[in-house]
Amino acid sequence: MPINPKCPKCGSSKVKLTAERSRHNLIWFIIFGFFWCIWWCLKAVLAFYVLIFFDWWFAIIKKNQGKGYVWLSKRILQNKSRVYYCTKCGHNFRG
Repeated sequence: MPINPKCPKCGSSKVKLTAERSRHNLIWFIIFGFFWCIWWCLKAVLAFYVLIFFDWWFAIIKKNQGKGYVWLSKRILQNKSRVYYCTKCGHNFRG
C-alpha cells in the first residue's frame, strides 16, 4: 500500500489505519488450536535461525556503514496486515 492509500470503493483519500485483531472462539481453538500451536512453534524456530545466522550479521554490517536495519525475524513472527477504514463511506479494506 502507498503511504496515503485511497478507498477502493469511493476513491477518497480520507482513510484511517485501524488496529484489528483476529478473535477466535472456543470451538475454533478446540478444533484448530493444536495445529496453530505447532505452526507458531515452527515459525518461532525459523525466526530464531534467521536471527542467529542472518539478522545479527547484517545488523552489524549496516551499523558499521552507519545505516539502519529492519529485522527480518521480527517480520516472520508478527506477520500483521493493516486494515484501513474510510471515513467518508465507512468501507474497511486490507492493505
